[in-house]
Amino acid sequence: MKQAVIIKPYDSKLPEYFERERRFLIENLGKEFEINHVGSSAVPGLGGKNFVDIQLLAPNKRVANKTVKELESIGYIHDKDAGDEYRIFFSRDHLYGKKVHIHLHLMWKTSNKYKDYLMFRDYLRKHKEEAKRYYSLKKIWAKKAGSVGKKFTEMKTGYVKEVLKKAKKET
Repeated sequence: MKQAVIIKPYDSKLPEYFERERRFLIENLGKEFEINHVGSSAVPGLGGKNFVDIQLLAPNKRVANKTVKELESIGYIHDKDAGDEYRIFFSRDHLYGKKVHIHLHLMWKTSNKYKDYLMFRDYLRKHKEEAKRYYSLKKIWAKKAGSVGKKFTEMKTGYVKEVLKKAKKET
């Protein structure tokens, strides 16, 4: 059975790929947005799917909605099924010496949900043992999920909530 999610060791080039993509976004969208490196690739040493996760933070939902067509025009693919009430989801592949998969989460400051992405990232950066635990769990969840990628996401959701509770206690 083919695994839907493959967890790989950390790639130390990921921050560089994020930075290049950040500059690309600024060149094409301007400086109206805050651009953050989020997800596993933003935590040094934390293995994962080795995608570059980017949070593109608009001042409000109106500006975010206006940005959808602009992102599509520069090569991002809008996945209407992957977003939710707090974010609009895009992906794209880009060659940075090798094929790099980008996940872009277009969010807006007025939702406050964007803070969870940053809080989760910062907690794992600060707590190296927790990041190691997360990496181990992700490998287990990927095997258990098998060919069903949504199962992997469901399994990690409870863990993410648990870490966010810990992070909020520290703030």
